[in-house]
Amino acid sequence: MLRRPGTGSRVLDVAAGTGEQTLAVARRVGSEGWVLATDISPSILHFAGQSARAEGLNNVATRELDGEDLSVLEEGSFDAVISRVGMIYFPDQQRTLAGMRRVLKENGKVAAMVYSSAERNGFFSQPVSIIRRRAQLPRRSPGSQGLSVWGVWRC
Repeated sequence: MLRRPGTGSRVLDVAAGTGEQTLAVARRVGSEGWVLATDISPSILHFAGQSARAEGLNNVATRELDGEDLSVLEEGSFDAVISRVGMIYFPDQQRTLAGMRRVLKENGKVAAMVYSSAERNGFFSQPVSIIRRRAQLPRRSPGSQGLSVWGVWRC
């Protein structure tokens, strides 16, 4: 997700889930770096922490935290913030983005993986289309926002 976080970087993973991206970044930043995996679910974070320990990654910490409220984290304390498919779950994305910006050091980077538009993402849109058709659900209203709304978002 984050191309080159750099050895020694401090990275915040918002809505880390089971931590696959956390572990990948932890390997990249090396023993001099540090990754904080956050999620609102303590049980899923427990799994992420176990995975890090199983790989011998001592540079990973986990913390139960709502991605919309990063105020408990020190301002300017991270070189990068990542979020893999987490942005769609925050009702107040602007608050989340503002929190991410606040915790970044000067010239820090944000990398967020988001869904693309429905026409460019058949992996998700085709099954949803089949389910909607078989369940006889109405078509989405033109202009309504769904999971693909973030596909047009740019940093």
